[in-house]
Amino acid sequence: MQYPAGMSDSYLCRECSRETSHEVLAIVNSRDFDDGGHVQYLNNFLTVKCNGCHTVSFCHVTRCSKEEEYESEGRPFLVAHKKMYPKVSLVGKFPSENFVDAERILALRRIVANKFDCARLVTMLDELNAAYRTGCYISCVVLVRALLNHIPPIFECKSFAEVANNYVGSGKSFRESMLHLEQASRKIADSHLHLQIRAKESLPTKMQVEFRADVDVLLAEIIWTLELSAKEGGSVVGQISAA
Repeated sequence: MQYPAGMSDSYLCRECSRETSHEVLAIVNSRDFDDGGHVQYLNNFLTVKCNGCHTVSFCHVTRCSKEEEYESEGRPFLVAHKKMYPKVSLVGKFPSENFVDAERILALRRIVANKFDCARLVTMLDELNAAYRTGCYISCVVLVRALLNHIPPIFECKSFAEVANNYVGSGKSFRESMLHLEQASRKIADSHLHLQIRAKESLPTKMQVEFRADVDVLLAEIIWTLELSAKEGGSVVGQISAA
């Protein structure tokens, strides 16, 4: 496959720290054969610009006629090998820590049979950690919103906005954290969930999804509430303010 100038394709971006869509600014193609003339080597030398951060890089794409694979529809294609200049190393680019502390997830796993099944909640948290560690920040934003939409029944509420505004189980500091989660994370999530494709995009960074402290406060309250209910058959009735 050749790359006419003006087209876009996916390349590793040293600034975005992931494979992103790049515009092809310029291209030089060459074709070589082995000594026997049986094996063909295709080379593309490209100048590319990231459509997200606009960083310009150089790329060498090679294909060999002996490295043929097939698409799901059965069409053959040559395997592409891409080398970026300057060399892109993703080592150390992504956070080494989790978004959610492993102890919180373990505590949720240990909660005995209750009115609520935590299986989906635990899976969301596992996926949130995986997305965060690999720099999938759009996924992080979406999963945080999914988490907030999922847990209100634990606090006998219909929406997370109701939790943030009315639940008083842990006092003023808890409410402030929940209001921040409700307001800030919703705005950021909406900007990624509802924004239609544009000619130029701006991708989220680690800083844009830093709701870890507030999510930890929420999970601590969830664990306390579920453990209390499991032990005493209790309820959070009376912890919803009349405001």
